[in-house]
Amino acid sequence: MDKIEYAKKYLKDKIINEGRIPKENFLDVSSFLNHQVDPKCIEIISEAIDKYFKDYKIDKVLTAEASGNIIAYEVAKQLKCKLVYAKKGAAVTTGDSYQRELISPTKSNKTNLVISKQYLKPKDKILIVDDFLFSGTTAYSLADMCNEANGDIVGFGFAIEKSGFGGRKKLEKYGDVFSVVRIKYIGKNIKEIEFEKFKN
Repeated sequence: MDKIEYAKKYLKDKIINEGRIPKENFLDVSSFLNHQVDPKCIEIISEAIDKYFKDYKIDKVLTAEASGNIIAYEVAKQLKCKLVYAKKGAAVTTGDSYQRELISPTKSNKTNLVISKQYLKPKDKILIVDDFLFSGTTAYSLADMCNEANGDIVGFGFAIEKSGFGGRKKLEKYGDVFSVVRIKYIGKNIKEIEFEKFKN
């Protein structure tokens, strides 16, 4: 079994055994992915993303503070490239920057994403990485800033994708979209989750 197929099986089992549904259609994986973190899980997810994009000659991995940081760091380490993460709000030390305001689909609050212009350069080959793909709002904002910097977006890598909410369609015009697992139905109980079958 190759690294991508192994990661699919591993993450599906992890979701079923350790995930929870706090309310209908919301999946909580904070026990192993984005609050308490299982390093083995992060490594397996990152190896799958690395395998998918390893031939793209990526210069930088880009993510948004904070839940995407750990996966993005591990992917950058695998790809042997730099990691840049968009900060939430500009610091005094930021200088000239690219900025986008967005509303989180899960937290319903406004966030101002900021990337210093010294860290995004024209023709940088950029891979955008995050833990979840839902509506694609965050990744789209990151891609828009890359475009403003005249960077070259090679694609997007995610751990978990919730299908049917428009995220993939929104991002595909920018580059290749890869998710380790795709969920087509969540429901009210963790045992009701349906995973989408697909080939990479």
